[in-house]
Amino acid sequence: MTFTLNDIEDLVRLDLFDAGGSRWTNRDIDRAIEKAVTRYSEVAPHIIPADLATQPAQRSYLLTGTVAPPLRVDRVLYPFHIYGSAFPPPEKAVNAALSAGDGLSIGTYRYAVSYITANGETTPGAIATITTASGYRYVVLNDIPVAPLVRGTAGTPNRVIARNIYRSLVGDTSLHLLATLPDNATTTYVDTMPDEELSKRPLPPTVNTSGVPLWPQQEKPFAEQVTQNGILITLLIPPEELPTTEGEVIRVLYATRHQLDDYGSTIPEQHKELIILGASAYAMEAYQVPTNDNFRFQDGALGDRFDDTSVPVAWRIAALQKMRQFLEQLEQLRIESTSTAWVRWGERV
Repeated sequence: MTFTLNDIEDLVRLDLFDAGGSRWTNRDIDRAIEKAVTRYSEVAPHIIPADLATQPAQRSYLLTGTVAPPLRVDRVLYPFHIYGSAFPPPEKAVNAALSAGDGLSIGTYRYAVSYITANGETTPGAIATITTASGYRYVVLNDIPVAPLVRGTAGTPNRVIARNIYRSLVGDTSLHLLATLPDNATTTYVDTMPDEELSKRPLPPTVNTSGVPLWPQQEKPFAEQVTQNGILITLLIPPEELPTTEGEVIRVLYATRHQLDDYGSTIPEQHKELIILGASAYAMEAYQVPTNDNFRFQDGALGDRFDDTSVPVAWRIAALQKMRQFLEQLEQLRIESTSTAWVRWGERV
């Protein structure tokens, strides 16, 4: 079960003996949590995959348009798929016809279909266009492409299990996901979706990932360079290993900052207490110890203040202890995450 930002806020306040919120505002607590998550992400980042399409004899590729800002590239896998196991996008466009109704706007629309396998999805295939008119603002799609039953060799069969239909907004060229057909047999679909709803739907993939992944994975050495437009990745492989065709897949695993918000978190449940500890330490460091707060901090508890001069010293000691515990646990996590030996098939040990 994942936790949310509100869960962490409440637990941090409990550890700071401030459940009522009398000393730290939510902004103060959120800022401390943000610092703890950032520091944690430097040691144990969130790893996200991104796919790049090859070009013949090309060594360098730009990683851009990622779902989250990358901190660094973790691994590069190439080739990622068994050669010839990917389905090509549909070569034939759907047959689009008008129908009476008022769902779409008046103007020109574009449609395309992609194939979905257990491993990924092709890029959209051939484009069909149609122009709606007053009173005829439904579109009936016929002859939706059906994929061949099997792709690849006998030892690595690949099958289409579903198809995605994409459509543009009126007068636009960019496609959005209209519907998913959960089979490889249906050949008709009636489109009644307004543009306002479609505009919130995902965009189609730009790389064909429908192939069967290689196993064991082929990890390749690389160099990375941060540019204004993204991260430039250069494959450090011999010329004879460079891509020979267009559209093969390079799978890039990149590290990014973990997310923690009102909807959930990418941080593992077993590291929740570490985030709470770090946030408490940062909150205590940032707190400006007042002279009229009428409390003292001693033995992990707040009480009436007896000696004003002891407040800053005791508070600083407690804050340093928490920060030291946080950093020590981060170091232990770093050691554990880098202690595993990876041996690939064919390597000599």
